[in-house]
Amino acid sequence: MSEGKYSIDKILSLLDKMAENETAIQNLYLDYATSFPSQKEFWNKISLEEQMHAEILVQSKSKINKGSINSNINFTEEAANIFIKYVKQQRDKNRTGNVDLKEALATALNLEQSMLESHYFDVLSLCQSPDIQKQLFNNTREHAQRIKDAIKQIL
Repeated sequence: MSEGKYSIDKILSLLDKMAENETAIQNLYLDYATSFPSQKEFWNKISLEEQMHAEILVQSKSKINKGSINSNINFTEEAANIFIKYVKQQRDKNRTGNVDLKEALATALNLEQSMLESHYFDVLSLCQSPDIQKQLFNNTREHAQRIKDAIKQIL
């Protein structure tokens, strides 16, 4: 989306897609927990946080300012669909057994950084509770840092 006027329905639909994306990432991280038992605690913790992100996104739907919205929203439903498709492809790839820990961490880092760089959470600026956007952005930035730290440990 670019700057313009958006219906509340379009915004709510985008939030649903974003929640679906967070759930897809959660499931990928749960798969990694199974595939890499030595890192199970790491993956389980981060997957639980992705689940909380999905729940926050669903709950935020009730906090969106009503009516038509004039705003600059850079993350779109189409972008969310691309994210979801990519995550599913990564899950399929992991199931083949051809993913090592280094690749799993690189994929996770790519996902987390892509959400930060794509202004993924900008739509949450439309919430009556502005702290939601900041919270999810900071959580995602923390995920990226923890993943970077995990990569350093295996190198």
